[in-house]
Amino acid sequence: MNHGLENYYTRFSDSIGDISSCSLNSMQDLLANFESLNKLNVCILLKGPLANESSYKEELFLRRIGHSNQLCALIKSSPYKKGCDGYDQIVRMGKAEKSLQPFIDECPHGVIELILPLRVHEKFIGTIFCGPILKYNDKNKSCKEVYDKVKSRGTNKDSLFKIIKELPYFDEKEILILGELLNFSLLYLAQGIDDLLIERDVLIKQNALIKDTLEIINKSEKIPTQKEIAKRLGISPQYLCQLFNKVMKKNFSTYVNMIRVNRAQDLLKFTRLTITDIATVVGIENDSYFSKIFKQLTGVTPTEYRKSSSLIS
Repeated sequence: MNHGLENYYTRFSDSIGDISSCSLNSMQDLLANFESLNKLNVCILLKGPLANESSYKEELFLRRIGHSNQLCALIKSSPYKKGCDGYDQIVRMGKAEKSLQPFIDECPHGVIELILPLRVHEKFIGTIFCGPILKYNDKNKSCKEVYDKVKSRGTNKDSLFKIIKELPYFDEKEILILGELLNFSLLYLAQGIDDLLIERDVLIKQNALIKDTLEIINKSEKIPTQKEIAKRLGISPQYLCQLFNKVMKKNFSTYVNMIRVNRAQDLLKFTRLTITDIATVVGIENDSYFSKIFKQLTGVTPTEYRKSSSLIS
């Protein structure tokens, strides 16, 4: 291990030590530290139906959901061809689930990424993407190779080169060491997430009112207000508020906004509906408020998310 990587290992280990409780917030801190130390973008794709399970609709996943970074956004939004033909969901996720180990993969556009499995409750729930990383320690060579692969899409050459020249380079050995460190840390924190989700599941099963509330929320096309749900259940809004906070560890409006944003992400990714229409569909009539909530929970605007994640050509 070279001297630079030894320093990195020390700093990253210290950052893990600073995390005193195992939770989704701890995982958020871990990934943020990893990004900062390596100048990489960390994204998460959840597997199939798990993306719709309320247990995983936490701010961590909403903020990082979808494979998005500046380079991907530019290439995927090129005028002559959109998206990447499901390469992330089909090829990379399949390999991550099969291997359950970190690995390096070169995307069809000529840059590489560190790929890791994401496991909670001892089951594979998605894929973590860390990148992009230059294939060569020669920025001009990297620029030429990537442009040769994407020029038929109509990708802007100047914009492409500007982004590529800011990307980091690591050799293969260094990337895999980083992957092992991050994977070990994620597995450690996942134990705490297991406890958190198990505790919540137990509390939900013990509270029929909350179980019914979640069912109403998840099955309603337009989510009722807290007052409307309380009336339907025959209890006061105040009591529902207290019970919801106790069981779900967050207030009603925060949880509902997470559900709305998660639904909006799917609509942005899989449909051509306008932002205004999507806001209405998920139950928010004000465009500005919808964009504010979306960015608050995901870190990007609805337009930015669609640009980097849309699967519609």
